[in-house]
Amino acid sequence: MNYDIFISYRRANISYARNIYYALKDKGYTSIFFDMDSVREGLFPDQIREAVKGCTNFILVLSPGSMDRCSNPGDWVAEEISLAIEHNKNILPVVIGASFTWPASVPNRIKK
Repeated sequence: MNYDIFISYRRANISYARNIYYALKDKGYTSIFFDMDSVREGLFPDQIREAVKGCTNFILVLSPGSMDRCSNPGDWVAEEISLAIEHNKNILPVVIGASFTWPASVPNRIKK
């Protein structure tokens, strides 16, 4: 299924991601992939990958420390970002908090 918007976030930021989701719904957007409401039964990884590939806009919720684990093998946020870059999605970062800095350990595949 194709979506207008995919929301990527760390579980620590779920309340912010959920608020973004509901704010977009209130503005009339109906085609939003938010895993807590959009994942159906079946293979979670496949659904996530297909949703990123099929979306137009990719919202990335960022907070201090949210990118620190991106260098870990199998990190889902890094996987989602990598797919968004690979498939030329409109990437819209949303920074939570007063400041955000990219850690030096961010993998090259997502530094773009």
